[in-house]
Amino acid sequence: MDDMDDSLGDAADDDEAASDIEGIDATEDDAADEPVELEQDDEAASENEDDSDVSESAESNAGDEPGELNIDADSGPRPGSPSLEATKGDSVDPFHIEIDENGDEVVADEVLALVSDADELLALQEAGFESRIIELLPTLGLQLVSIKVQPSQARQVIERLKSAAPKIMVTRNHLFAAGAIGTAAPQRSNIRRNTDRRGTVGLIDGTVNRSLFDSSLEMRTANFGWENSAMGHGTAVASRLSDAGVRRVYSANIFHGRRAPAVALLRALEWMAYEKVPVINISLAGPENQLVNRAIKILVDRGHAVVAAVGNNGPASPPLFPAAVPGVVAVTAVDRQGRIYRRAVHGAHIAFAAPGVDVPTIDGDGATRSSSGTSFAAPVVSARVARILAVPDVKQRNRAITDIAKVALDRGKPGRDPVFGHGIIGLR
Repeated sequence: MDDMDDSLGDAADDDEAASDIEGIDATEDDAADEPVELEQDDEAASENEDDSDVSESAESNAGDEPGELNIDADSGPRPGSPSLEATKGDSVDPFHIEIDENGDEVVADEVLALVSDADELLALQEAGFESRIIELLPTLGLQLVSIKVQPSQARQVIERLKSAAPKIMVTRNHLFAAGAIGTAAPQRSNIRRNTDRRGTVGLIDGTVNRSLFDSSLEMRTANFGWENSAMGHGTAVASRLSDAGVRRVYSANIFHGRRAPAVALLRALEWMAYEKVPVINISLAGPENQLVNRAIKILVDRGHAVVAAVGNNGPASPPLFPAAVPGVVAVTAVDRQGRIYRRAVHGAHIAFAAPGVDVPTIDGDGATRSSSGTSFAAPVVSARVARILAVPDVKQRNRAITDIAKVALDRGKPGRDPVFGHGIIGLR
């Protein structure tokens, strides 16, 4: 699990890692298959809605369950509430957390699996597993199954499940983290904004306080977590996108208190796929999750640009995810002089560097902050890609990445290197 994003004072860290986009070929295997309609358990989640586009009317619901969806009435599938047993309130850890054998934070009493048809679901049931479909992800062609386990027995259950149904992809419900916001800065009037607004970016993060942004930034929101969770971080990243000149944002909150479960991240990726959002910014990090990897691969194969922060666990850290998923555009952070952020993760997967040290952001209350972390560098690259990539398209996406690499300011070793990637974007 990565640390918290840093600040002028010394807060902490965030995310990112990825591989080169060039040479990725479009595949239709994952994109084409519609999921077999499986009968859902009666417990499988309610659906709610309440927010809207700046330019469109909204439909409101008063749902209080986790997984409340705040999107436009016409904006597509409405995933149900998470399988996590949680209630809203003051609790910052709404589920039972344990550390797995790899040292990663996971939901203790749940294992996740992807099934492709009724036979695979039957194989789980015949093997004696208490399983139910908690989510149909039709745009991605995936069906997500939750398997309840006794805490600390998940590893044995996974081994039994792989033996009983070896074709099924199974993993833990990993938890991802975002960073804290930096220290308060005196003013925002001197911030240089890009007023040439172009492009659409999907933001998978915490809640965004959309009331803080003027009408020049169109925003649609979906809530796959708890209302107002991680609002400081989500709003800060949105402010970086706004300052970079993004015109439209699809904002998905996936946090339940301080953490975001893999289930919520999958739901957000499904929404982005349904809406055909061309560029998706993920400024959070955590362990590798095979189901998340699978969903991202589908998006990359369809021509989406997935941009993620490499994380702030330091140069000695192994790659963090989802930045390290092949095909993701991994972004690290530099300061105003182009020096690498001291807490940034290094690695061969890094694609670009961008300003992310002592940069101006807005927190959830509208206060100006001076923030540091790779979380705040990723939006600079996302905005640059979005100016070129209007719709998901493999060739256009690859060409955009290639063109950006050509104008990147080369630092470190000549050519692409594990510290700066292809070089720095957006350094003024």
